Amino acid sequence: MFTDLKIKINKRLINLKHNNPWRFAGLVLIILTGSITVSFSIVNNDGELSVFVSPSGNDFNNGSLSSPFLTISKAQYYVRGVIKGKKYSKVNVNLLGGTYFLDKPLVFNVDDSGSENCTIEYKAYRNAVPILAGGKLLPKLWVKVDNNNNYWKIKLPLPLIFNKNNINQLFANGHRLNRSRSPIFYTQGPIRRCEDDVKRVGAYNFKALTDLEQKDLLPFCSFAYNGNDLDNFDVNDQANAEMMVYGSWECSWNSINKIDKVYSAVYLKTPSHFPVGFFSNRTRYYIENTKKYLKKAGDWCYDKKNNEVWYMALPGENVNTKQFIVPETQQLLVLKGEYDSKKPIKNIKFTNIRFQYSIAPRGINIDSRLFAGTASADVPWIDSSSGFSGWQGSVESGQSVLLQNAQNIVFDRCEFSKLGSYALRIDMYSNNNKVLNCSFFDIGAGGIVIGYNRSDAAEARIPPLASPQGNVVEKSTIHDIGLIYPSGLGIAIMNADNSMINGNEVYNTEYTGISCGWTWGFVRKSYTFGNTIQNNTIHHVMRSLADGGGIYTLGVQPNTTVKGNTIHDVYRSKDAIGSLNNGFFFDEGSSKISIEGNKIYNIQNQKIRFNQTDTTKMIWKASH
Repeated sequence: MFTDLKIKINKRLINLKHNNPWRFAGLVLIILTGSITVSFSIVNNDGELSVFVSPSGNDFNNGSLSSPFLTISKAQYYVRGVIKGKKYSKVNVNLLGGTYFLDKPLVFNVDDSGSENCTIEYKAYRNAVPILAGGKLLPKLWVKVDNNNNYWKIKLPLPLIFNKNNINQLFANGHRLNRSRSPIFYTQGPIRRCEDDVKRVGAYNFKALTDLEQKDLLPFCSFAYNGNDLDNFDVNDQANAEMMVYGSWECSWNSINKIDKVYSAVYLKTPSHFPVGFFSNRTRYYIENTKKYLKKAGDWCYDKKNNEVWYMALPGENVNTKQFIVPETQQLLVLKGEYDSKKPIKNIKFTNIRFQYSIAPRGINIDSRLFAGTASADVPWIDSSSGFSGWQGSVESGQSVLLQNAQNIVFDRCEFSKLGSYALRIDMYSNNNKVLNCSFFDIGAGGIVIGYNRSDAAEARIPPLASPQGNVVEKSTIHDIGLIYPSGLGIAIMNADNSMINGNEVYNTEYTGISCGWTWGFVRKSYTFGNTIQNNTIHHVMRSLADGGGIYTLGVQPNTTVKGNTIHDVYRSKDAIGSLNNGFFFDEGSSKISIEGNKIYNIQNQKIRFNQTDTTKMIWKASH
C-alpha cells in the first residue's frame, strides 16, 4: 500500500501524507497550474520508488501509473535526478506493454548506477510484454508491381538510406523473412591466374597464407565457377547482389565486382579470409538479394539504387495489412562505465524485457589492413565499405547489448531475438554480471560473448584486470543462431576468467555450441582461466560448418572445469570442408582443464578430438 505521495514543485519536494489536508489542494494545483513544474514519484512503505513508462505515454507526463512517460530515456534521466542524495531501498522503472522503437541505442553511464543498497530495476510491469526494438516500422505504402507474379515494392523512408549496406533483414508481423537466394553453387577452384599461388600455399599452411596476403590479394577476391552456373547472371543485379562464400569454420559476405563468363571467373570487391582452394576446390557459395532469384512467395530483396524493397506476396495477400520492420540500429542498449576514473556502472537489473531488431553490419573485413598495401595492386576495384570477413566465431559482427566496465548488472528472464549480430557482450572490466533464465534465438551471429577479441592480449600489454571476471550465464536457452554469420557461437569465453556457465541449453547452431579460450598454443600467456562450464546441454550444433564441436577450447586454462555437460547429435553437413566435427574439441594448446562426468553420444565424427594437444594435458574425471 502506498503511504506517501511525493510532489516535486519547482525542484522542491513536498511529502503529502494520506491524512494531510494539503493533499487535495496539491492535486488541484497540479491540475490548474501552467506556470510551475510539477512531477510525481510514488514511494511505498518499504522505501521503493516506482516510475512508469508506456508506448502510449508522454514525456511531459509525471511518470506515475496513470500518467506514464513515453520513452525509457526520459525515465532514465528522471531517475538520475530523483535518486541523488535520496535513500531508496529500490527503484522500479515499470515498462507497460508494447513496442518501444529506438533510432539509437539507450546508453547508460555511471550516473545511472544503483548502489549496494539500492538496485535500479527496469522491468515489465506485472504481465506486460515490453519490447525494445531497434527497427523502423515501414509505412503501409506498398504498391503492386506485377499482377502475374504478385510483386510489391515500397520506397524506404529517408533515414534508412544511410544504412543501405546493412539493409539485409526484413520482418513481417514479427517473423524474419528470407532474402531472395540462389541455389547452392560450388566453386571449381581458384581462377587460372591464381592456381599456382594457391597450390604452393597448400592446405592449413597458415604462414604461407599470410605471406600470400601480403603479396597478392587476388586469390582471396576471386574464384572459378563450375560449368555455366553464373552465365545467366543479370548484370543489372550486380550492385545489389551479395555472395556468401563458405570456408571451413568461417564464412564471408562479398559484393561482386565482375563475372567473366568467358573464363568462368568471379571477381569480388572484398577478400574472403581464406582463398578458394585452401581447404577445398569445391567450396559452397550462394547469391542473395537479386530480383533474378526473387521467385518464392514470402521472400524479398532490396534495390539499393532506387532505395526500394521488393516483396513477393503470398497468393491473395494484401501486403498493406502487415507490419513490416527494417532494423536500423546496431545496438539497442549500452551500459558503459568510465575507464579513466575507474568508475564502473553497476547495480542495474533488467527483467522480462524483450530486445529485438538490430542490423547485420557490412564493411567489416579483418584483412582490410592490406587494402592500402602493395598486395591490392591487382584488385583496384576493392571496396572496404562492403562485405564481411572475420575470425572464427564472427565476433567482429558486433552485439546488440554491450556491457563495458559494468558490475552487478543482471538480465533476468529477458528475451533476445530477431537480431542481426551477437545478442549480448560482456566486455572489458565487466565483473560479476548475471544472465539468468533468458532466451536467445533468431539471431544473425551468436548468443553471448564474455571477453574481448584479442588473441595476443598479454603481448599487447592489456592489463589482466581488463578481463571480465566472475560473470554468470545460467539456466538460459540459446538456439537458432548463425542465421547471417554462420560461425556465430552460442556462448564464447575469450580473455575472461572465473565465469560460471551453468545449466544452459544450446542447440540449432551452424558452428560450435560453447567456446572457451582465445589464445593459441602452450607458450603464449592466456587470460582465459578458472572458468566453469557445467550441467549444460548442447545438441544439434555444427549443422553447416566444420572443425568445431559441442564444446571447444583453446590454450592453457588453469583451474578451468568442464563437468556434467551433455553433448549429443553432432553431425556433419555433406558440404562441410576441412577437419572433423566433434563432441569435445580441444584445440591448440588446450591444457590444465578438468574434465568430469560429461555425457557424449550420437556424434558423427569424433566424440573427443585433440589438435596440437593431447590427453595428458587434461585432468580427467570419469567422462564417457
